[in-house]
Amino acid sequence: MFSIISSFKNESANCKDFFKIISECKKYINISEIIVVDNGSTDNTLELLNDQKISGINIFVFKNDANSGYGDGFAKALNETTNSYVITLHSDNQFRLDKFLKKYSDKVTADLKNNINIFPIRTNRSFVANLRTFIVRMILSIISLKFFKDYGGHPKFLIKENINQINCLPSGFSFDAAILFFLIKNRIKFSQDYFVTEHERVFGESSWSKSLSKQFNLLLNFIYEFLIFRLNN
Repeated sequence: MFSIISSFKNESANCKDFFKIISECKKYINISEIIVVDNGSTDNTLELLNDQKISGINIFVFKNDANSGYGDGFAKALNETTNSYVITLHSDNQFRLDKFLKKYSDKVTADLKNNINIFPIRTNRSFVANLRTFIVRMILSIISLKFFKDYGGHPKFLIKENINQINCLPSGFSFDAAILFFLIKNRIKFSQDYFVTEHERVFGESSWSKSLSKQFNLLLNFIYEFLIFRLNN
């Protein structure tokens, strides 16, 4: 059984398609629950989340306060899961779980049975996006003394038992990097032999698409959160 988790903030235009994509995945894997967390949206995201239904899948909606971040949403959802296998998925539909499973479902099933967590590598990205990611990866590699390949692709497939011992996950965008660092440090098996196409956002704006000053502040927060996590784990 699989649980799908996601973190939402002002993604009202993407909500219906998010669940529609997941409903297409029932032919590939056994999904029993979807757990989504609204991080203080100021539009009608929370209302739309509460209205979604998929036959045969339980949908649970939680709410964080307005100051909660991307990582807080995923961490809260992760804590609420009841299954052994957890799939993380972005709420903006840049990564298509249905297409990923159509290509990889047999390989995913085999790896999970062998206790291997899955971190796909992103493709179809712009030069600027790849350059920004490369800089962040090099900074993380220096801080952690562990080499970081691309870690930002979704869906990720996590074995809950492997990550239950993580101490206080970051509240912001370093959430994904923190989980990968924990796996590397503790020699827990994971695979990056998967590739996922990153699509352009149809609605909304990425936090990394704002002004250079805001991107720089995001990067500083990212590094600070990761450093704190590194010291506590």
